[in-house]
Amino acid sequence: MKEKSKIIGIRTVYPLLILVLTLLFTSVYTSMALFQRTVEKAGIAVLKASNVNIKLTTNESDFIIASNNDYGTITVEPTSNKEFNITVQNETTGNIKYKVWHKSNVTSNVEVGVSTESLNPASDVLNSKEKKTITIVIKNNSNQSVITQVGVQTGYENNNIILDNGRTESPTIQGKNRENAPVLAEGMIPVIYNESTDNWVKASIDNWYDYSNQQWANAVTVTENSRDTYKNAEVLTEIKMSDINAMWVWIPRYKYKIPSHIGSATNISTPPQIDIEFEKETSTTGVSETVYRNGITDNGENSNYYTHPAFTFGSEELTGFWVGKFETGGTSDSPYILPTINPIVNLNVKDQFLTSLKFTGGTMNNSTGVVTFSGNDTYGLTGNVNSHSMKNTEWGAVAYLALSQYGKSGNDTYTGEDKEVYINNLQYTGLSGGSPNASINAQHYSYNDITCSTTSCDGSKVLNKGRGASTTGTIYGVYDMSGGVWENTMANYNQQTSFSGFTVFPETKYYDLYIGSNNNDVTKDKAILGDATWETIHWYSDISYLVNSNSAWLLRGGYNDYDKLAGVSCAYVSTGQAHESIGFRTVLTL
Repeated sequence: MKEKSKIIGIRTVYPLLILVLTLLFTSVYTSMALFQRTVEKAGIAVLKASNVNIKLTTNESDFIIASNNDYGTITVEPTSNKEFNITVQNETTGNIKYKVWHKSNVTSNVEVGVSTESLNPASDVLNSKEKKTITIVIKNNSNQSVITQVGVQTGYENNNIILDNGRTESPTIQGKNRENAPVLAEGMIPVIYNESTDNWVKASIDNWYDYSNQQWANAVTVTENSRDTYKNAEVLTEIKMSDINAMWVWIPRYKYKIPSHIGSATNISTPPQIDIEFEKETSTTGVSETVYRNGITDNGENSNYYTHPAFTFGSEELTGFWVGKFETGGTSDSPYILPTINPIVNLNVKDQFLTSLKFTGGTMNNSTGVVTFSGNDTYGLTGNVNSHSMKNTEWGAVAYLALSQYGKSGNDTYTGEDKEVYINNLQYTGLSGGSPNASINAQHYSYNDITCSTTSCDGSKVLNKGRGASTTGTIYGVYDMSGGVWENTMANYNQQTSFSGFTVFPETKYYDLYIGSNNNDVTKDKAILGDATWETIHWYSDISYLVNSNSAWLLRGGYNDYDKLAGVSCAYVSTGQAHESIGFRTVLTL
């Protein structure tokens, strides 16, 4: 009987064990399988697995999230790129893992992956209630349209995610080149332009600029009695022009490559686009000047990137600098940087330099040339900020950005010779003649496209006629770099004071020194590479000369009656003395 009971016990336990194992297997299999189920609701794909609930969203209208699945589909045209964000959000109380995948109908000459600039990687853990934004890049270098699926597959936190058949794990690939974020000084307010109301409004620092779309970062300083109001105001609050005393544009650190027509001996009506790559923080990733010079062939081609010299300020490497949006106007006692005002003229180079120092309370020791700053409450800028007259290399940095994919050259609104910055054909800041070669008798337009007479801007609006005079072809660029008045730059031949007013030069970081042949010729050996003289000579038919002992100071941009000869590569010489046709521009470094 004991033996029989033992046999009966085994027979009873064994089926129970089989039942338990079966239920356990079924539960695990079902839970993992449910990770693949999705339900689409109003453009949001919701992934579910027992107690797991994930949302997949996007900022790209062309990325269509599929019904009942965990991916979206996007079409990229031939020889085009797309870059957009997807956001994965874990709405549960537990942690999970995700992995980004893709699948394209064309594989040859097509790259799909997660950008090197993405805030989050292609695969990671999502904590409870956490969301992560991932930047997707699709580079279609083929000659046909590409339809690509991009999705996120999920799994348990400690498990390896094995992608479904046909899905490829997305690698990390080079995305858009990102610029250094603007450094706002105390007293500066970020602004964007409200197109519907035609005024500047306070911007959110999270949504402020987009250099890939010719929206360079703009900021303003305001009057002392309005400063606290604006600093504490809500985003999108109007910043009244009557309260603004200076407008600034951020030029981020970069390296550049000019593919052809360097040092051209003849006029170039449609010059090439300068290729720019932004550099991270203060890193110098371009080749040395020697390598760059030696790499320029006789036919004007170059294969090297060279870090622009304007981002080296004395012994300091800069992440970028702020440039006056317009020529400096007002008076030498109360300078302003505003549109549709008189530029300051009839000052010699020294007085121009001293006027620029006033934005940050700067003074120069006339015995040593040392400059110190104490701040200026009028603009809200402290002594930690350096203001000075624009150097020629700083002019070149703005000019090259204008001639690149991030400037007017890369703006598809304009074609052919219209990609050149339009001339300012009147002696007021921020005006435009509506074309690159307009005469002084042609129509005038304000920086925001309003039709102007010689005394006021109160006519109808003609889109892009005024904005075409900026370095971007949009309202976010720098104005008056073609025409207006000549602009003296702090660029000198062999420390010849000439009629500049200087008896002692300021510290060397405040001016570019030119040596070499004592004539006006623009040559490779005499030019400073990056200064928009020899490298871009004859581009858009701009005239170009360099300094010598008789005319030791360099003028830029041309005058309002220079027609085709004016432009961002236009350079001429002066003795440095005061003249009614010569003004200047101000730069801030932090």
